[in-house]
Amino acid sequence: MRKSVRIICFFCIAFWTAHLAAQPLTSHDNRADYVIIAPAQFLSPARTLASHRQSLDGLAAKVVLFDSVLEIFGKSTTPDSALREFIRFTLQQWQPPSSKYFVLLGNVNTIPSHREAEDLIPVAIAGYDSLSVDGWFVEPSSPQSDGVQASAVVGRFPGWDSAAIATMVTKQIAYDAVEDGEWMAESLGLADHDTAAPGLFELGLRQMQSILARDWNDTVCVHIDTASPQHLSADEFRQHWNEGISIFVYSGHANPYTLSAARYFTLPSVDSLDNGVRLPVCFFGACNLRFDEQNPPTISTHLLDCQRGGAVACVVSTGENYYSRITAFYTSLFEALAGDPPTTAGEAFRLAKNANTDPIIRRMSFLGDPAVRIKRSASVAALFPPKGLPNKDQLDQNYPNPFNPTTRIRYLIARDGMVNLAVYDMIGQKVAVLVDEKQAAGSHEANFEGRGLASGVYFCQLAVGNHRLARAMILVK
Repeated sequence: MRKSVRIICFFCIAFWTAHLAAQPLTSHDNRADYVIIAPAQFLSPARTLASHRQSLDGLAAKVVLFDSVLEIFGKSTTPDSALREFIRFTLQQWQPPSSKYFVLLGNVNTIPSHREAEDLIPVAIAGYDSLSVDGWFVEPSSPQSDGVQASAVVGRFPGWDSAAIATMVTKQIAYDAVEDGEWMAESLGLADHDTAAPGLFELGLRQMQSILARDWNDTVCVHIDTASPQHLSADEFRQHWNEGISIFVYSGHANPYTLSAARYFTLPSVDSLDNGVRLPVCFFGACNLRFDEQNPPTISTHLLDCQRGGAVACVVSTGENYYSRITAFYTSLFEALAGDPPTTAGEAFRLAKNANTDPIIRRMSFLGDPAVRIKRSASVAALFPPKGLPNKDQLDQNYPNPFNPTTRIRYLIARDGMVNLAVYDMIGQKVAVLVDEKQAAGSHEANFEGRGLASGVYFCQLAVGNHRLARAMILVK
């Protein structure tokens, strides 16, 4: 019986997708929540993705051939302008409610991005003379007009050939099918080290992770600075990734092929990942992690097209960016992600861009499916751990929080070993060591006394061997 129902549902979805595709693009009878724009050679994975979104999320999906867009909207303009005119037409002329998601299936060798000249100062520093601005396709005519906000989000599967596109679509479908797991509660952060501004990137990462900790309570901050107590070697960091993470956040310097001047994470690092379907969504707070370079692929593109793991989606800057602006952008994005009910990654991306109207934020691009819902653990086992020995180290939120002046910190360790529990301020200075000894596996508690400290945000870090967990705590006097 179930098999018959599945077959009927499949043919209904296929019929609905075909029905949508049969409508002329200029017909006002069209309506779609989710529009995939693809070249003819990617038509098969495009239809697979459309059917998946229809069946999983109930989104009315439409596949549009890019050649059809050029034929109707590109007779007297450039290909990128034709694509923008088509998207504007759908938002204004198709049946309401208007489309929420647009997906470009392919890199710039098959579907163009909008190219803009880079600012003179970044060109002089880094040599990047132009950048790709996918957000331009869904922006209003005058992006800086008062009160005018982008009403949709565009995502891109940045594959250069059919094999890469098929890999990205397959990974997305496999990711959506994964049921609850402990890794879904973890956000992993990596902070670069800049000797000219010590502590800057570490501070930015702490601020962002403190927001994510509301829903991803297993927050781990790793520092590239070898003098930091939160430093891990590059091998240890990749091993942590392989164990599974839901969100990855990077705060620091980068170019298309390397994270940090220390070459902490590079293209060969991506090749060494083997995390299967335990795929994170990556948020890169760094410059110029472009998607439009072919040989070799960039880090962001390769994370999506590698077959043994990597990532399911990446948010990147296609040109130079600035610490304070990108931190404000991600702060808004993570606030939206941590909301209730949870929103899609693409919708949070759109809300964050509309909340931060600085032109520099226009460079941020969404690579992957903007309709993806980031995994977060919500199983009964996660909410109510069984009695007995834990199978994973855990650091609970302190109680009470906010607190004045004392708070209790409960944690669990999976095996006997050395345990360090310490508290740091916002700039990474250690203000207290609560535990530094060998402890038996099981549940433990410690009290933190905030008397004599200023009001503000502090971070409790639990270190068990090479595994580190952190929680944000608020002292209010």
